[in-house]
Amino acid sequence: MLGMKNRAGMLSVLLVTFLLAVTAMGVTVYETVSPSGNKSGAWDVNILADDVHFRCGGIITNVVMSLAIRGTNSCRVWIFDGFLRDAIYSAPFTHVPSSSSLDFQEYSFPMRVSVPKDIYIGFSAEGDGWGGSNLTDHAENDSTVASGIATNAGIYWWGAVAGGQLNQGANFGSGDYFNLNVQMLQPEITDVVVTNGTASHYQYLRARNVYC
Repeated sequence: MLGMKNRAGMLSVLLVTFLLAVTAMGVTVYETVSPSGNKSGAWDVNILADDVHFRCGGIITNVVMSLAIRGTNSCRVWIFDGFLRDAIYSAPFTHVPSSSSLDFQEYSFPMRVSVPKDIYIGFSAEGDGWGGSNLTDHAENDSTVASGIATNAGIYWWGAVAGGQLNQGANFGSGDYFNLNVQMLQPEITDVVVTNGTASHYQYLRARNVYC
């Protein structure tokens, strides 16, 4: 009996340790899958974004995007909490030059950004690109939202990098979404009482500035 209690206590500790590790990294709250074969192009001077929707706001810990960026561009990742509003997050990143507009590279953007449940995530790549007078770099598109809320398929949003806002949008009829994976902090266990090998009392602390 004592051995069983010790094992139960050890399992409880391992479970709590696992939960704390998951909340420290964040969990996937939005993910698209199934490449559509399409791409969305950002002109050299523009930010290009897709609207992203969660069941609840929180603190984003990582964003993964699939992009094809040519040459020696000046690149940034952008997050907005509204249309015609300044970015709540923007940061430069170093890119790997793609051999073509379909040579998509995976980019991971670690961060700690408090967001509401409806946001826009995008990128810009100034200085080079494919095409004629309007040089263009590209985001890969997927056909299915596997995690999160699927809304506005085929609608994309843009605005000048110099203005730092999204001020235009259109439905391109493609019925798809940016290839994206978004990880977010969830409610965290901050205190656990173990009685007879069983976790019997929990305290939860939600991340600050969570919007629901």
